[in-house]
Amino acid sequence: MAEAQAPALPSLPRRTQGTPESPPGKGITAPTEDNPEATAAEATGPISVAETVSDDSVQRKLEKLLPKYPGVRKIGVEVEDGVVTLTGHVADNDVRDRLREFVRRVQGVNLVLNHTKTDVQVLTAREYALKQIRGYWDVISRKWLLCLFAVGLVLAASAVARLFNRYSETLLTLFTGNLLLRSVLGSVIAVLIVIGGVLSALHLLGMTEAVLSFLGLAGVVALAVGFAFRDIAENFIASVMLGLRRPFRVGDFIEVAGKSGVVKSLNTRATVLVTLDGSQVRIPNAVIFKEALVYRQPSIDGSTSGSHIRER
Repeated sequence: MAEAQAPALPSLPRRTQGTPESPPGKGITAPTEDNPEATAAEATGPISVAETVSDDSVQRKLEKLLPKYPGVRKIGVEVEDGVVTLTGHVADNDVRDRLREFVRRVQGVNLVLNHTKTDVQVLTAREYALKQIRGYWDVISRKWLLCLFAVGLVLAASAVARLFNRYSETLLTLFTGNLLLRSVLGSVIAVLIVIGGVLSALHLLGMTEAVLSFLGLAGVVALAVGFAFRDIAENFIASVMLGLRRPFRVGDFIEVAGKSGVVKSLNTRATVLVTLDGSQVRIPNAVIFKEALVYRQPSIDGSTSGSHIRER
């Protein structure tokens, strides 16, 4: 869709040291083959062409300047009665917007019609994917030592997470005596350690956009997993609530969902009961959280007595 921009009404002269849109000293990336960190700075005020400005002089000036603008792949300029029409191919929408603002400041320009297209509009899916891959490869080729360190950081985080998960119950005993809560906290902290390692590795490589994309993707994946594995997520949340409220402990005799027995173990998904005949019953935590829970005191002869309902 074409973009048009008309100049604002005349206003008082402003300082040329910088504007909110273009603060002094702030440049934009203009990488070259031998210097990927090169930058370019834009003028902050009107760009003078001549005392008497003609359409031809404006067009010649823009045709000389715009091909050098960072992010411009191919550019065409037409000027008629102060109306500048831009056509061609630029990197992305940010470049399109900056290009429009740049042309606006040229003396003699009354209106800007920006018909340029971005890589997403021009390139095929295969070409765009290859462009992104080449961008990542350039980062790796220039920062291979940092890449090795980043990979090592991720592997170290994974190793620490596995080690912590193995000894989490022992380590967390210092903070809580609740077995179920220790199991839940151990799983959560282990996952956070891995995520922290991945984000630190991406930040080390200066891939800020990849970090943001990773966070967005993680949110989408978490949402999709929540729908696809709703029962698992429900049981996990129920285990957290049971761990906080502690309606029963290992060794208690309970009756829930038509099953009764001694609590043998608790984890993030289910609670295991041992019935009076020695059988083991595995009940999902979500069921225990929803159903009425009856707590019984076993008598000396093995029967149960003194039952009452415990609130969760």
